[in-house]
Amino acid sequence: MTIIVEDGTLVDSANSFVTTDELREYAADRGTIITPDDDIVSPHLIKATDYLWALDGKFKGDKITQDQSMPFPRAGIVLSDGTTIAADHIPSAVARAQLELAFRSFLGTDVLPVRTADNPELKRKKIGPIEKEWFQGTAVTILPIVIAFLEPYMRNVAPLQVVRV
Repeated sequence: MTIIVEDGTLVDSANSFVTTDELREYAADRGTIITPDDDIVSPHLIKATDYLWALDGKFKGDKITQDQSMPFPRAGIVLSDGTTIAADHIPSAVARAQLELAFRSFLGTDVLPVRTADNPELKRKKIGPIEKEWFQGTAVTILPIVIAFLEPYMRNVAPLQVVRV
């Protein structure tokens, strides 16, 4: 699979904010060597992109076009300190979030777990008289470092369903 990098210019068919070589460098900086085979590495970047798409409605601002191939660039992002992010800018923290997600995926973390009626996640449990409550909807893996990267670019919305890893 070919990785096509979005650089803020609405690149047709873009599917990543970073290259496979950038993922290899990110992993090497953390003591892990990733194969030089792009066919093995690329799916991890795509899974990380899918994770970012799963958060699309939670990001500040609006996509530049409704049919753009990536969740960024976005117009109208204003950070908590009042800084406005240019509409053609891909925040480096978003690229770092993708790198961390792809790295974790490569190491075996399921960054896109699916919750079904067969494996719901317990939300609340009361012992007597017995009461249980389950989360509804799709689960999203929460990695604190990824949330730290993305949080400045996210709206104040209801919390995500959490799957701890």
